[in-house]
Amino acid sequence: MVANTFKLFGIDNSLFTIKENSNVKGPYKIDVGINFSTGDSYGLIRNSVEIKYSYGKAVIMKAIVDCYFDVLNEGISQDNDNNTISFSAEFLRSMASVTVGAARGVLYSKTLGTTLSAAPLPIINLSEIIVEGLELTVRGY
Repeated sequence: MVANTFKLFGIDNSLFTIKENSNVKGPYKIDVGINFSTGDSYGLIRNSVEIKYSYGKAVIMKAIVDCYFDVLNEGISQDNDNNTISFSAEFLRSMASVTVGAARGVLYSKTLGTTLSAAPLPIINLSEIIVEGLELTVRGY
């Protein structure tokens, strides 16, 4: 279990687009992408979740939500010689669950009053998406 090894530093809704006057009521194809990257300072990790709702070939809605985390030393393995930090899959899934929750809230508030409000983001099994750990190079180390 990953406990007290990171804290949420900030949330940013870096992209939100919705097709105007869309009366399409679904069913929608929902694509979710997850990305991790380092910030400019040690311990700052950005986790991005990209969500697309499509109907046929048309993208109806697209959103990107970024969460920034301050990572404590106990949550990582570091290699000072190569300026890299390593994260276990379990650790990444823990961070991603926070980001997906933030994205769920953004989608709720941004789609209120639209046809997409009846199609909330479904439960996402992060164990199927994040299956292995990750090693990142730290900039400005």
